[in-house]
Amino acid sequence: MQEFMGFWFEIKTSKRIKRWRIVCNVEGFFIFHFPYRTKNTLQIAEQYIKENHAKMNTFLLKQQTRFNTNNNLATQYLNEYPNSLVVFGTQCLAKDCTIESLCQRLYAKSKEILDEYAFKMQLNYTKLIISFAKSYLGQCNSKAQIKIDYRNVLCDERLLRYLVVHELAHIRHPNHSKLFWQEVERFYPNYKNTRKELKIMANRNATILKHYGLLHKRLC
Repeated sequence: MQEFMGFWFEIKTSKRIKRWRIVCNVEGFFIFHFPYRTKNTLQIAEQYIKENHAKMNTFLLKQQTRFNTNNNLATQYLNEYPNSLVVFGTQCLAKDCTIESLCQRLYAKSKEILDEYAFKMQLNYTKLIISFAKSYLGQCNSKAQIKIDYRNVLCDERLLRYLVVHELAHIRHPNHSKLFWQEVERFYPNYKNTRKELKIMANRNATILKHYGLLHKRLC
């Protein structure tokens, strides 16, 4: 860990990336990811901080606000349902749950909703996959395979319904164009507010699952 102009950061290299990028950790420090064998990584990082310190400060303040909100929501849940998880309306003891059993319940509920909306939207998907990905909550690929992230297992069913409509709409519109959002709104009118809530709840869910040792290692 290094400090420059009041910002704490670390540098990592990887053979899997082609361009360097910067991310902010939940603890409030930055990580610079560089392609393997990139030269002068420290100088690049320090130059970026010099040129973007105001923007980075603003980002940290927003990050802290999100962090506090997430902690408050998770604490509220843990106090309301001590030693328990609520999975699509059913309360169960956390000690009786496993990652596998939660995946099975998420798969069953997602499949039910997918089949319902695929019929309504007159669309066909090829496969449903429960994923463990930090980068998305849902995904639809070119083969019409629908991926639903594990963190959605503690979401209200209405949030999962929005996510399903969103991903199915990508079969017809593989982008986020105006036509895509019109398709989503047709089957889920309150999508704007729900979309924001889903992201907040997914972070809360990850904190709760981690508390009980039920967060998959890929999401930690």
